[in-house]
Amino acid sequence: MKFEIITDDGEMVAEQEEMQPAFVKGAVAAHEGRTEENPYRRNSFREAWDIGYQGVKQGKVIVKPQSVMKIACMYCQKDMGEKDGLGTEGETHSICEECWKERYPQWLYPSEKQ
Repeated sequence: MKFEIITDDGEMVAEQEEMQPAFVKGAVAAHEGRTEENPYRRNSFREAWDIGYQGVKQGKVIVKPQSVMKIACMYCQKDMGEKDGLGTEGETHSICEECWKERYPQWLYPSEKQ
């Protein structure tokens, strides 16, 4: 799952868990209401985890789950990636290049247009 993590004054901290693992994992643990021990042994990682965890508990750090829409071809159901769901989870449809060329050979596929 992707998250947007910001401070209470709106400053972006991280967009997803892989960016700043210790801090973000602490913030997400607090956001999800998990009461767990800090899993890190190295002091720098322990401190980052604690800052994220306590930041959420104190209302100084806000975790907002981001919604994702998966894109599939409306004809063959081929996975075409994903996009920001703008608050909606689920699947949306488009048309892949192969299906476009099969159904609309007289027109260029949109990414081929200049």
